[in-house]
Amino acid sequence: MHNRIEKMVKSGVIEKFSPVINHRKLSFVLTSIIGVKVKGGKLENFEEKISYNKNVVGIYDVTGEYDAILIAKFRDTDELDVFIKGMLKEPGVERTYTQTVLNVVKEDMGSANIL
Repeated sequence: MHNRIEKMVKSGVIEKFSPVINHRKLSFVLTSIIGVKVKGGKLENFEEKISYNKNVVGIYDVTGEYDAILIAKFRDTDELDVFIKGMLKEPGVERTYTQTVLNVVKEDMGSANIL
C-alpha cells in the first residue's frame, strides 16, 4: 500500500495530506451553502478576497443563476448574519441565496473513496 501512495503523490493524484477538522468540536455547528451573483468582471476579485475568510471552506464557480457557490461554517446564526451582510457590501456582489444545512448525511472533502 505504501508504494501505491508514493506513486500517487509523485504523479500528482495526491496533492497534499491534511488534517480532518471536526468543526463541531470547535463550535462551528452551522453549515451554509451560499449562492452568490456577482457583476460581470468582478467574480475573480470577489473569490480571491472571500477565500481568506475563516468561515469559508469551499468556493465553486458554477453554471446557472448564481456565479459562485460558497460552503461556509458558522458558530451561530448571528455570525452567519454578519457574514452575509458583509458580503453584500462587497463591490460587485448583486445578491445571495443562502441555504442552511439541517443534517450532514455525508461530508468527505478528501474524496479518498474515489481511489
